Amino acid sequence: MVPPMIVIFGRPGSGKSTVTNAAMSILGQQQKQKQQTNKYNNNNTKQMDATASNCYLNLDLDTCIPQWMKDNFSKDIYPTLEQRTIFANSACDYVEEEIGKLHDSSSSSVVNVIVSFSFVNKDLRNVFRLRFPNAGWTLMDVTDEVAQDRINQRIGHFYKGETLAQKQESVAHQSDDNNDDNNSEWKFAPVDFPHVVLDGMDSIELNAKRVVHILMELNTV
Repeated sequence: MVPPMIVIFGRPGSGKSTVTNAAMSILGQQQKQKQQTNKYNNNNTKQMDATASNCYLNLDLDTCIPQWMKDNFSKDIYPTLEQRTIFANSACDYVEEEIGKLHDSSSSSVVNVIVSFSFVNKDLRNVFRLRFPNAGWTLMDVTDEVAQDRINQRIGHFYKGETLAQKQESVAHQSDDNNDDNNSEWKFAPVDFPHVVLDGMDSIELNAKRVVHILMELNTV
């Protein structure tokens, strides 16, 4: 059975990893507080607080991107539909394997999973949603301009975003094909399924707390 899972997605540069790491920090602090409460308040009854034995798994799917694909990104060469499908399935395998490892090594009562990835294309999203149909999706929403500005400040990251020349060429040749499932130009496709939207311009702390709240709600479903 797949544990409660939240998927943080959005444009490259929207702040997914930063907010996810902050959310994990909050969850870690909550766990320590619950364990302390359990230690000092249940000495007589030996009754354990079930929520104190939760375990949280943070999976950034950038880890799954093969080096050849990263090299191509740096050259503004984007993966084909077939290549994306292969990647998406391998990323799903990775998530399942990591969940399995945690189940095998942990005595925690509940495993909670936070997955972060851009999921730019519809096909990438569709593959993941088929494998994990009960996952809750949360969009870190920023404009293309804000995302690109943040990308420009990155040092050493494989994804650099569109150049000005590419943007101008894209606008000049804009057609209905840009919105199809193939999405060969690596544009962030519209989201056509239920999801929660977080304002990527809000503070990291505020959005991290929202992510934690959403994950807690998934635990009650």
